[in-house]
Amino acid sequence: MLIGRDFRKTISQAFAFSAFRWIAIWLLVGACVAHGEPVGTTGALVIIAVDIIARSGFIGSSFSAVDKQRKQWADTLTNRTFYKLFWEELRGSGATGIDIDELFNRATKEALADIKKADEASKLDSGWLDSTPWHWFGGVLSFVGQIVGYCLYYGSAFLVFGK
Repeated sequence: MLIGRDFRKTISQAFAFSAFRWIAIWLLVGACVAHGEPVGTTGALVIIAVDIIARSGFIGSSFSAVDKQRKQWADTLTNRTFYKLFWEELRGSGATGIDIDELFNRATKEALADIKKADEASKLDSGWLDSTPWHWFGGVLSFVGQIVGYCLYYGSAFLVFGK
C-alpha cells in the first residue's frame, strides 16, 4: 500500500506522465496534420486511433484489476474465517474428527454472507442514486463527454496545425 512519501511520489509521477502524454500526442497529431493531405491526415488519424485503442485497453485493464481485487478479498475473508473455525474446532474436539472440507464450506458461506451484508449496507448508504437507470444515465453522459473531449482535443491540433 502506498503511504505518505511513496503515495505523493506516485501521484506526482502519474500527473507528470499524463501531462507529457497529452502534450506529446497533441504535437504528434499536429505534426502529421502540418505535413498535408493525404499522408499527414492519414498519419494523424492513425495516431488518434492508436491513442483511443490504448486508452480503452487501459480502462479494460482497470476493470480486470478491480475484479481480481474483489476475488482476492473474498478469498482472504474466506481464509480468515476458515482459520477461525479451524482453531475453534481444534480447541473443542482436538485434532481428531475435524472435517476440513466442511469447515471450508462453512467459511465460504460465512464470507459470502459478510460480503453480501457489506454490499447491502453500501447500497443503503448510497441512496436512490445507486440504481441501474442512474448508472446507465451516467454511462451515457460519460460517453458524450468523451466524444466532446476527444473532438476538442484532437480538433484543436487539426485547427492549430492545419493549413
